[in-house]
Amino acid sequence: MTIKRIRINGLFGTFNHEIKLNNNVVIIMGENGVGKTITLNIIEAIFTKNFQYLIDKQFDEILITFHKETWQIIRRSNSTDLFGDNSDVELVFRSSRKEVESFQITETMLMPRIPSFYERVGADRWFNRRNGMYYNRMELVDRYSGENTQFEIPEWYQTQCDRNRVKLIRTQRLYQEEDRHQQMLSVKKYSQELSALMQEEISKAAKNTGDLDRTFPKRLLRQMRSTNTYSSSDILSELKRLEERRLKLSDLGLLTELEAKDTFIEDLKQDDNTILSVMHLYVKDSWDKLKKYDNLFEKLSLLKDIINSRYKHKVFSFDSKEGFVILSSNSQQSKKIPVEMLSSGEQNELVLFYEMLFKCDSKDLVLIDEPEISLHLEWMQSMIGDLKRVADKNKMSLLIATHSPDLVDENYELVQHLS
Repeated sequence: MTIKRIRINGLFGTFNHEIKLNNNVVIIMGENGVGKTITLNIIEAIFTKNFQYLIDKQFDEILITFHKETWQIIRRSNSTDLFGDNSDVELVFRSSRKEVESFQITETMLMPRIPSFYERVGADRWFNRRNGMYYNRMELVDRYSGENTQFEIPEWYQTQCDRNRVKLIRTQRLYQEEDRHQQMLSVKKYSQELSALMQEEISKAAKNTGDLDRTFPKRLLRQMRSTNTYSSSDILSELKRLEERRLKLSDLGLLTELEAKDTFIEDLKQDDNTILSVMHLYVKDSWDKLKKYDNLFEKLSLLKDIINSRYKHKVFSFDSKEGFVILSSNSQQSKKIPVEMLSSGEQNELVLFYEMLFKCDSKDLVLIDEPEISLHLEWMQSMIGDLKRVADKNKMSLLIATHSPDLVDENYELVQHLS
C-alpha cells in the first residue's frame, strides 16, 4: 500500500478531514453527520473509478499523498441547467508528476450514448417515445453503459489504482443484490460460493494427486537405487505431522474422515533402509498433495476460530457440498441450523470476516464501515484484535469508521478523529 495520507476539503461545504495511513489498522471516529461513511465511499469511488459518485457528492478538493506522488482532485460547478441539474459539474484530476497531464470528467461525459428516441423531460427522467415508459439516469446507465466511449482513463491514474486496490465493506452487508429487483441473504450467497470454491480446490488437489501417483513407480525406483540413508525417527515425526494435518483438513471439510484416519505407522526399523527410502518418498508426496490446500486451509482455520469464539450454543464449520455448517450444541444430538436462522449480529460477523478473508486480496486497503453493527459489548471488545489477525494474515491495511468507544476499547493509539 503506497497511500500515505488522504485529505478532503469542503465536504458538505463544511468539513475538512485528514486521514494519515500510518498504521496497517487506522480507526476514524466522529459524531454523526461529519461524513465518516461518505469519506469511505469517496475513497472507494476514487480507486474504483466511480466518477459519478464523486460528481454527486459535495466537496471542494481531495488530496491523496502516495509514496512518491500526490493527487489533487477538484470538484467545481458553475451553474445549473433548466432541469436544476449540475450539468457542468467538472472533476479535475492532477498529479504532482510533471511529466503527466491532468484530465477532466463531466456529468455529460459519464452519461452513456442513448438512442435518440429518448426525450429528457425532467431532472432525472427520460421518456421513451417507442414504448411510452419513463426511465431515470441509473436505469439508462445500466441499459446502455456499454455505449460509453467518451473518455479514457490516463495510464498514470490507472497505474496507481492497480497498485492501490481498495475494497469497501459496507454497513448494510446482510443482503447482496442479485440484480436491481432481487436480493439474497449474504450468508446464504457466501455459503454457496464457499462450497463451489472448496469443490474446485478439492478437484485441483485430486488432479495433482493423480499426477504424482502416475509418476510414482519411476520416482520410487530412482529413490531405491540412490545411496541416501534415512532416519526412522525423522520419518515417524513427519508421519505424525501428516496425520495431524489430515485430521485438521478433515475437520474443515477438505478431506473425508476416511482419507484422514488410520494413516500413522507407529513402528519403523532403522536398519531397513529400503523401507525407509520408500516411506521417505511417501512422506514427500503426501506433503506435496496436501500443500495444494495451504491457502484455503489458513483462511478456513482463521474464519472458523474467530466465529466459534463468538457464537454461543453453536458450532461453526464447513462442508464442501453445503458451505457453512452451523450445528446446535445445546443437546446431546447436534441439530443443523440453517444459515438464514442466525441472528443479525451473527450474520454480520460471519459476512464481515468472510469478505475480508475471501473477497479481499493481499495488500488491499480494506474500508470497513461500522463493524460493530448489531454486536453486544463482549463481541465489540474483541473485534479490533480479530480484525488485526485477519489483516496480518492477508497482509492488508484497514481503515475502519466507527462512533463506538466500546469497539475501540484499548486501541486508542489507532484512532484519528474527524470533526
